[in-house]
Amino acid sequence: MTYPLRKPDRGSHLTEVAIGLTMMKVIAAVIQLNSALWGNARALAWGCVRGVVGVLVSVGAILFGSSAVAGPTTAATEAGSHLTVYLVTMGPGEAIYERFGHNAIWIADRQRGTNIAFNYGIFDMGESGFILRFLEGRMWYWVEPSDPLKMLEAYQGENRSLWVQELNLTPRQRLGLYQFLSWKVLPENRFYRYDYYADNCSTRVRDALDDAVGKEISGQLKAVGTGRTYRWHTRRTSEYNPLMYTALYFVLGPGVDRPISAWEEGFLPMELQRHLRTVTVVNEKGQHVPLVAKETMVYQSTRLPLPSAPPRWMGWYWVTGMLIGGLLAGLAYGAPGRSAARWAFAVGSGLWLFVAGFAGTFSAGVWLLTTHVAAYRNENMLQLSPAALVLAVLVPAMAFGKAWASRWGVALARVVAGGSVLGLFLKVLPWFGQVNGEMIALALPVNVAMAWAVHYLAGTKMAIQREPAEPAKKKRKT
Repeated sequence: MTYPLRKPDRGSHLTEVAIGLTMMKVIAAVIQLNSALWGNARALAWGCVRGVVGVLVSVGAILFGSSAVAGPTTAATEAGSHLTVYLVTMGPGEAIYERFGHNAIWIADRQRGTNIAFNYGIFDMGESGFILRFLEGRMWYWVEPSDPLKMLEAYQGENRSLWVQELNLTPRQRLGLYQFLSWKVLPENRFYRYDYYADNCSTRVRDALDDAVGKEISGQLKAVGTGRTYRWHTRRTSEYNPLMYTALYFVLGPGVDRPISAWEEGFLPMELQRHLRTVTVVNEKGQHVPLVAKETMVYQSTRLPLPSAPPRWMGWYWVTGMLIGGLLAGLAYGAPGRSAARWAFAVGSGLWLFVAGFAGTFSAGVWLLTTHVAAYRNENMLQLSPAALVLAVLVPAMAFGKAWASRWGVALARVVAGGSVLGLFLKVLPWFGQVNGEMIALALPVNVAMAWAVHYLAGTKMAIQREPAEPAKKKRKT
């Protein structure tokens, strides 16, 4: 397929940009150095200049050490030989949507004197209706051209590692990729429906490169097993935040627990970077050569690297569940005779049941009402049941002796505890292979303890109801 060429809006000649940025940074550094009153301000200013200059030197080494700066083209030169293609990979950042890393395709055009980075990771959180579309699974992302030098400087400013891989594409493949991306950034073509695992900024880059080299990447990587899953990587990248880890662990269904291939693992930019090192392609001379001709690390982040494997927190979840369940059972036991225990049980049980019921209802809604296929058929709804949302009203009422709450409270508590136990025993069947042991370890002790507490309160007639006073004895007349 042929795509109409479009002259890029944001391309700039590397030398001009480098000189301009260097001059601005030197001027800024001089101002900071002259105004600094302490040694640490001087060191900070010098560190900024050194970091930026390091990026400029690295980029210059990449360009001037590649075919991007070969001599001027002639009429006999094959079309596309004036282009050089790079894959730029960015390490993880601080925000949750930055934890997976990022990447972009950079194409240097010696003939036009332009350098363009094609970035598939653009979205707008301030856009009208963004939150609703996010909840529905209808997020729109788009590809946008940008200046690669400014892009590298921005990511270096965020303390994110940067790698640049020059790719061994034939002139015809380079031209085809450039035409495709130039066509893709047109307003009518640039948007795509985002999916965390199947269609994100990294898979779009992967697919564009794969099409350019005649499906060589997919042909080689689809046959390579990894022994890992989408959940495995999600747990690994969210370990830094236990609450986020727990939320993601709960909301994801069994669809993310199947083993994935090296091709599918390319949804992570740094995994795609690693796997491309193993791919070979046929060059214009018919020779098999590595796809990655050269790799350069432009900037090394000072932040801790991502863990190499997910955490093993099963024991901690079990201990937490036992403590919560034991505490609620103890408070329920003391509720009939002690006002403080009654209030503490009412608040504690209500809070747990509200959170559990809201989580279960949310998960059911995601399954039934959205396109988040990764969250479908979630077995964790047996652990954090939607029925708990009703119990969040009934159980505190029972603690205060409301007879109307007992009948339904006992029945629903049995349903919630029974579902939790059922979820555990279903793991022996081959159709229930979702990885949710940590969620069972957390919720099962609490649900069982809650069922006991409800039965205890229902069977205790004195559940804060005061016993009626003895009638006064009448005096006898003599």
